[in-house]
Amino acid sequence: MKLRGFMAGKGDSFLISWRECEQDRAILIDAGIALTYKFIREVLKSGPKLEGIILTHVDYDHIGGIYSLIKAKEVLIPACPVFINTPDLAFGLPSETGEVGYSHANKLNEWFSDKGVEVHPLFKGHYENDILAFGDLKLKILSPDQEILTQLVKEWNAETISEADKKEKHDEGKVGRRTLNLKNYDEIVNEPENIPSWKQGVVNASSIALLVTNGSTNILMLGDAHPDIVYDSLVKLGYNAQNKLKLNCCKLSHHGSKHNTSQKLLSILNCSNYYISTSGAGKDYHPDRETIIRLSEYGRYNKNQPITVHCNYPNSTEGLLTPDELTSLNIIFTHSPEIDFAD
Repeated sequence: MKLRGFMAGKGDSFLISWRECEQDRAILIDAGIALTYKFIREVLKSGPKLEGIILTHVDYDHIGGIYSLIKAKEVLIPACPVFINTPDLAFGLPSETGEVGYSHANKLNEWFSDKGVEVHPLFKGHYENDILAFGDLKLKILSPDQEILTQLVKEWNAETISEADKKEKHDEGKVGRRTLNLKNYDEIVNEPENIPSWKQGVVNASSIALLVTNGSTNILMLGDAHPDIVYDSLVKLGYNAQNKLKLNCCKLSHHGSKHNTSQKLLSILNCSNYYISTSGAGKDYHPDRETIIRLSEYGRYNKNQPITVHCNYPNSTEGLLTPDELTSLNIIFTHSPEIDFAD
């Protein structure tokens, strides 16, 4: 199984591919921003057969490239099903500038229907044993559940979502990154974690989170999901600090935000490879230093095993650690457009 992260600005777009019956197959998880399409297109033109598209939630930095993708005749998207948490919600279509045009909202399922695309809901409780299968590729659904979606539908308002998005990008919290005064390691470890309730960010909490399995390879794809929701799902599956979920890779939630990666969740993962999807643009934008420190302290199999943080942009994690910390914490940052998890 291979994991490819496309350049998606501050967003997400991943292609998971595998070989089955002498054919290369793939699913696309999210489509990034509008410009992401050109990268997806180049791979799909000569790459694997696309079996399905999963849109984790309706934030534009996860769905922006889907419009061009649907219209591309050579990709044959009408024969490829799309899965999304809530197909009935209204969301903003992109304007000519690439920004979300909330005043031109449309229903997602109606837009897909006009394009001849088959759309299916994807959430806990909808499929038997919460598993969606594409041949040998199995997707275990960890988030969202019906309670979250009910709240999402209740609160849904395009203008409200727009304001929440702006507020999120203006974080007044103390985040020491790319500055001369990095927040102290011990301070981060010892301070109480500030993980807001999922009800304070229901759009991200509604994000689809998946455990993707093919053969002996396990990849945790977290979208922008809330860590408590994913933790509760994994605990119900029998995972805990003594019986950790063994992973080949974990795609961190919400581009490495400190609000979406908790000590509690990391404590039940056996993982040494993490993936952060973001360009890192902006002085105080994702990923957060706090997230990297939590990975170092709680997110490794043992203290002697290095952690590799894979990124879809070459400099998105620059300045998160001091030169001494890069050595002492045994953390490797690497630009990894594609990772091959050979059995």
